[in-house]
Amino acid sequence: MLTTIEIVILMMGFVAICLSFFVGNKEKNDKMPQMQISEETTEQLKKEMDLYLDEKKEQTISETEGYLNRKSNEKIMEFDEFSSQILEKISHNHEEVVFMYQMLSEKEEQLKKHFSKGAEKKPNQAAKIMPKEDSSRKESEKSDEKIQKQEKKIREEKDLNAQMLALYEQGKSVLEISKLLHVGQGEVKLIISLYGK
Repeated sequence: MLTTIEIVILMMGFVAICLSFFVGNKEKNDKMPQMQISEETTEQLKKEMDLYLDEKKEQTISETEGYLNRKSNEKIMEFDEFSSQILEKISHNHEEVVFMYQMLSEKEEQLKKHFSKGAEKKPNQAAKIMPKEDSSRKESEKSDEKIQKQEKKIREEKDLNAQMLALYEQGKSVLEISKLLHVGQGEVKLIISLYGK
């Protein structure tokens, strides 16, 4: 066991060591020379900082331009895909309309021939021609039905755009919307970018 004297000596040693740290640090701080920066050095540092900032600015501008170019290319590709789909639909509708117009003009010519022959023939034969007029009515009704179907299809496409936007506002992703509505992702992206908020 340690005696009281030994404990006192140890305590004094510990205090002396602690005091040496404080006294030593104070003397070192007093001995360190104060650094002063000259005006030439300050100007040189400013120039270097300006050069560094200019390089960073140019780098940021080029990165931003690259990002914007990629985004504009994506939008152009989406628009191209969507426009090709629309053009296909338009050409298909145009072909149907031309076909119906040709069919109607052929039927008109047939009716004119039949009526001119019917006027020359006996009245009871003209009565036999009349049922053919009913068939032309049926064909015109069929063409009216086709036109109504096309109008309905156009309304459905407008509704489809509204559905895309509603699903997007509900937080659905482009892929989810595409799967739900059975349309291409490019079309969904384009509709969202055109009509979305």
